Amino acid sequence: MSEIAMTVVAGRSNRNSGDLRSADVLGCLYVGGGGMWRFTLIHQDVHAHVENQVVMLDSQQNLMAEMRAGIALALGLGEAREMAVKIAGSDWANKRLEFSEAHLERIGNESRNREIALLITSVDEALTQKLIPNVNQAGWSTQLSMVSSKYVETQWDNA
Repeated sequence: MSEIAMTVVAGRSNRNSGDLRSADVLGCLYVGGGGMWRFTLIHQDVHAHVENQVVMLDSQQNLMAEMRAGIALALGLGEAREMAVKIAGSDWANKRLEFSEAHLERIGNESRNREIALLITSVDEALTQKLIPNVNQAGWSTQLSMVSSKYVETQWDNA
């Protein structure tokens, strides 16, 4: 049985703060067996017909590159979908995709500098440690929320 180890919500960023302003894509990393990302386009208009509503991408634990590529494909940013056609064929949207690191980087770069914000939630400490060095790469606004076994007492604990 698969479990969710990490989620990412992507959408337009607030131009002043960089915070997430809208939720346009939900990505979930499922683990158990092999890891797989599932990116779902969230529609504001429930009656709109949108192709490529779900992108499924195998995970090799190159987490930021996988998130950015999945988001670029789900949102159709830049030339991301055209690149997917060249790499995986015209029926790429109906497949579980497995891209090389170079392909992930190229496709993911289509979402760079497009005022996209990410809110990442991780429940797996080991995956979080792999993610942290890459969270603040230039070209994206990213916030990370994680579960930790470390306890920090706050002023509210003694109230």
